[in-house]
Amino acid sequence: MTFPSDAARPAGSSPQRSRPLAQIPRPAPGMRPARARRRAGPRVVLALFGQESPTPSLQRTVVLAGVLDARVHVLRVLPGSTRLQTLFSRRSVRSAVRAVQRTLSANRATRSWLQDSPEAAEFVEHVAIAHGDFVEQTAAYAAIVDAQLILVPPGGRQLGETATSLACATLIPVFVAREPIGERSIIAATDLRDRGYPVLSRAAELAGQLAASLVAVHNVTPEQLGSGGDTAWTFSLPQSEVLYQARSSQLASATERLAVDAKAVVLDKLSCVDAILSEAEARRADLVVVGTRRRGWLDGLVSRSVASQVVNGAERSVLVLPLAERRAASSTSALL
Repeated sequence: MTFPSDAARPAGSSPQRSRPLAQIPRPAPGMRPARARRRAGPRVVLALFGQESPTPSLQRTVVLAGVLDARVHVLRVLPGSTRLQTLFSRRSVRSAVRAVQRTLSANRATRSWLQDSPEAAEFVEHVAIAHGDFVEQTAAYAAIVDAQLILVPPGGRQLGETATSLACATLIPVFVAREPIGERSIIAATDLRDRGYPVLSRAAELAGQLAASLVAVHNVTPEQLGSGGDTAWTFSLPQSEVLYQARSSQLASATERLAVDAKAVVLDKLSCVDAILSEAEARRADLVVVGTRRRGWLDGLVSRSVASQVVNGAERSVLVLPLAERRAASSTSALL
């Protein structure tokens, strides 16, 4: 199973590794894994904020590693920098010594936590400690080990923005790993804009591997219903009803093509975020799958993406999939 989005790949072409959208910084000291321990096969990175215990996220990581037959790299990103401001100055040396002490302490604590989880020993390949910005250092490490999936714990400020930024920067799916909740069910939120339906396809693949049920969700807001949407449809029904039926038909057709049985649900709530979260709550789903696209800095200032709001508002795990850039503006309703 490979997670990175390949919706834009031409049919019949050979798979290629997508380049990150953001410039990957030089990794911090101690990040590069020992080559002798590297093994063939997919890799997932469990990226941890600061000093918190990774127990719930580690349990999720072990389960997914078993499903994917992957090796796990545990990365802890500590705040601060290890750069020497002035060569051989007392202040610089003291700062470097403190950074080394923090690194050693974090490494010991992380290995101690891993020892408390016998299941993790089978999958963990390397433990690394980094200093600096969480998104930058995690992106750098994921590029080094050629990761197929990044897992982050449900902590830190602006978790939704962190997860979506990381997914867009690396073009690697980001799994916000919370404790299991409810039934073994997956909610896949789709905007129906890409006829390849990458979110539905990835969710269906994961549902098959986890033996979970799948519910495909699409939301049409009242504003979009009132606007009439597509004008090429018959006028035998009010335009809002025609648009709603068109979306229902499109989603039903999309779910029929999936490799697993899936239920199609079309909603008409005021907020797309509320539509996703309320359906996940009603189904007692354990996982929500959403897509995200790279946004301009002005869009980021004006509003938050639906994917980031879902991550912040959900009580369950969320898988954020990076999607291809839109080639043209669309008048269809949007979830993502």
